Amino acid sequence: MNKKKAANYIQDLGALIALVLLIVVIGAISPEFRTVGNFLSLLRQSSINGLIAFGMTCVILTGGIDLSVGSVLALTTALCAGFISGGMPVGLAMILALVIGTGFGCISGFLVTKGKQLSDVIFMRQEAMQKQPIWQESILTAQNWQLMRFPDVWLHFPG
Repeated sequence: MNKKKAANYIQDLGALIALVLLIVVIGAISPEFRTVGNFLSLLRQSSINGLIAFGMTCVILTGGIDLSVGSVLALTTALCAGFISGGMPVGLAMILALVIGTGFGCISGFLVTKGKQLSDVIFMRQEAMQKQPIWQESILTAQNWQLMRFPDVWLHFPG
């Protein structure tokens, strides 16, 4: 195998090689890492990213890009947590959060396809709307459902 072919092989499999090395090193350092419970926890935590990556792959393959996915995920997660902490049944809260997230996605998709707006412009509008202090306070204290108490300076942090 010549050097160029070996370099291409390592470049193609570099992330996989790094992952395997990371698993071996962490597994050697910490025996708790090698437990079935930890493995299932890692799979559960990464499943959301896998689902989002699958959807984003479909969007990118069709020639588009949607940067609002992370913001919509954060918003719907916060709302779902607020619903649950307010006493709503978990299943209903999850369904409601999915409906809200789907609604934001449909609005974005409609504005891009029918409104002929650039997806970047839609992203910036949704991002600005979701980061407003009014939205942040309504997420944190919706109908007196206090998720957690942040210092007031965090609610009005620029950005």
